[in-house]
Amino acid sequence: MVCARLFLKLTMKDRNLSSNVKVSQRRAKTLRQTMTPAETILWQHLRGKQLAGLRFRRQEPVGPYIADFLCFDARLVIELDGCSHEESFEKDKQKDYYLNQQGYRVLRFNNREITQNLIGVLATIEQRSHMQNSPTQPPPEGEEFMPTILLIGFMGCGKSSVARLLAKNLGCNTCDVDTLIETAAGKPISQIFAEEGEEAFRGQETTQLKIVLENKGESAVVASGGGIVTRPENRTLLQSAADNGVLVVYLKASPAVLAKRIRLQPGKRPLIDGNGELNLQQTQERVSELLQTRSPLYESVAGLVVDTDALTLEEVVQQIVMAAAGMATNN
Repeated sequence: MVCARLFLKLTMKDRNLSSNVKVSQRRAKTLRQTMTPAETILWQHLRGKQLAGLRFRRQEPVGPYIADFLCFDARLVIELDGCSHEESFEKDKQKDYYLNQQGYRVLRFNNREITQNLIGVLATIEQRSHMQNSPTQPPPEGEEFMPTILLIGFMGCGKSSVARLLAKNLGCNTCDVDTLIETAAGKPISQIFAEEGEEAFRGQETTQLKIVLENKGESAVVASGGGIVTRPENRTLLQSAADNGVLVVYLKASPAVLAKRIRLQPGKRPLIDGNGELNLQQTQERVSELLQTRSPLYESVAGLVVDTDALTLEEVVQQIVMAAAGMATNN
């Protein structure tokens, strides 16, 4: 009798699973016929093994979910998120977790990145397709855990200089998000602003931030761009990184100090002095204006705030190392 009940239960479970699969297949077929404009654009560049010889399938069922684009050989899933992605954030996390458990890496892009930074998106997909799946492993017993350190702050606050010295002291790698953008675009940031505008630059910035955070173990110290916090999506990425053990450090500096540093390289900061036509007083006023908006944003995602005005470079680095060591002890 017990065996009969168990057989019946298993049979019903199999029927439910089969039914769910059929529903997913029917829904996938419908979604293929009603692709969004962004999905259509991306599919035009993925279909027929156009990208690095990778064979992608669109709207492919995986268990209870449907992947927007899936490459079996690279074990890679591409998901496109609409403008209201915040509303489905928790559902997306559950979907990503399930796909990860099935051995897939998940790359997410919003529709705006597809329409404004398609080349960067395709480069990211190709780059990630060559990376092997490697689940995060705990550090060997007795070895101290050191968190990834991500530096944020206004232009001229010293992020790049601090990152280099910090990485040297810790004996780890470092990277600069602005440098990654320039390398991917093949031109300096000032030229990107002039030819494509700020919004296009911000799209490229988001793309590179995602790459860095997905491969955070490769660069233990990261210097970000000054305006990275202006985009809500970037703040969400930074907050999520902080929740997962990344030490986000806000290097704070006064408008007077920042203006002096910016004036040392006139014309290099397009949002501040354009082609370098502003004098010191005008530059300071422009910095003060932008800081009124940005300061609260920096502080909202930072796990550590370091006021750098009265500190040497070495003293700034020392404060960060002490905070990182504290996190290591807690872990």
